[in-house]
Amino acid sequence: MRRRNVIAALLSPGFAGATCPPGTDSFSEAQRAKGTSFKGPLDLVTLERDNTAWTRETGQAARFRHLNEHWKELRAVMITGDKIFYMEHQQGGSFMNGHALVRGDCIVYFLLLSIS
Repeated sequence: MRRRNVIAALLSPGFAGATCPPGTDSFSEAQRAKGTSFKGPLDLVTLERDNTAWTRETGQAARFRHLNEHWKELRAVMITGDKIFYMEHQQGGSFMNGHALVRGDCIVYFLLLSIS
């Protein structure tokens, strides 16, 4: 499963909006989902600064540590006007959180931080 489709897979039914392309989810519908909350939009510079670790082996910055490659994917699809929101979803005994890249009303990428 690609990270960008994780919301639709975890929160059923999915949030495929009429205006969103296939493989994306509607942000406004996700906001109305029971047990789901969003914070943001978040400042990209602050988000990267607060989630950077330096690797000993290379001395290079790794954003979001073990999720660095997924963060790079999110940045690669990001265009001017996109916004990043922090999302939490809790229902029953399950919990997940992550960062949603929102373009218009569509969640075009989701960086899953944790799930239980």
